[in-house]
Parts: sequence; C-alpha cells; structure tokens
Amino acid sequence: MKNLNLSISHIMTEDLITVKPNTIMTGIDKIFKENTFRHLPVLDDNQNAIGIISKSDYNTLLNHFTLKKAAEYERANQRYFGALLAKEVMTKDPISFNQKTPIIDVIHLFLKNKISSVIITNDQGTCIGICTPIDILKWISDQ
Repeated sequence: MKNLNLSISHIMTEDLITVKPNTIMTGIDKIFKENTFRHLPVLDDNQNAIGIISKSDYNTLLNHFTLKKAAEYERANQRYFGALLAKEVMTKDPISFNQKTPIIDVIHLFLKNKISSVIITNDQGTCIGICTPIDILKWISDQ
C-alpha cells in the first residue's frame, strides 16, 4: 500500500511547458499538436500560475472555429487563433497546492470537484509542477 501522506512533490510532473498570458493561440495550437500532455499552465512574469488551458478547452475552441470544408479549416483556424491570446481562453486562477501537501489531499480534491489538474507551487507561490489524476494512478501502479 502506498503512503498517501507523502508530499505531492513526489509524484508531480516537473518538466513543464508553459506559456505567458499574451501568447497567441497559434503558438498554443503548435504546442498541443507537438505534445501529448493535456494541461498548459499560463504563468506571469514571476512564474506564478494565473491560468491554465486544458486540451479539452483547446479542442472545444478548435471545433468551434472549424469550417465544414476540411481543406479550408486549417487556414481559418490559424486566422482565428492568430487573433486570440492565452489570457482570453485560459481558465483563470487555477487551483494550486504547495509542494508539501499530502497526496491524499489532492486525491480528495480531484474526487470532490471533478477537476483534472492542479498546479504545484513552492513556498513562494511559484509554479514548480502540475499534478493530474494520471500522475497519481501511475504512482500507485509503480509505472
């Protein structure tokens, strides 16, 4: 049985790709197309998480702009995405936990609120990682 009182820092994902609030959505489009992760933190100049863009939110936006003619949709999406900034599409004020928070507390939050990621911060409030239910499941299964 795993020790659920270990700090969340033991299982969080640390090597993050992040964006700034003024990142254009064409850049975010490229990031999601080139990577398999599902959450993209939006950080201010002090490395504090001010928002998050989920792959689900991105796909909803992508589907909203997609035209019926498949050959034209890519150009149209690039045009629309070129006019949007991360701060306009992000979920503001993402839930965060200090790196010392017990894993069980994060599990309870996931179960209670049905969210799919939390930002992990150091004692200064700087974003140092992210944790998802998948991270917890991988840890539990030793993968």
